[in-house]
Amino acid sequence: LELNVCAEGIEQKDQLNFLRELKCDEGQGYLFSKAVSAEEITRLFLFYVICSMFYDYILVWTIEL
Repeated sequence: LELNVCAEGIEQKDQLNFLRELKCDEGQGYLFSKAVSAEEITRLFLFYVICSMFYDYILVWTIEL
């Protein structure tokens, strides 16, 4: 059927390992992150984007030296 599977509620490492053995495509749960509000996930995403841009700038600047 070629379906992607997302496991929910992964809380322990052994659960993750079991799902990996079953070739589960994606997962979510407290093992990865506690629940966050819409505002916090937006802030985290923007922080990631800004850091990524800054990292690329520093990498290019360092190579040019």
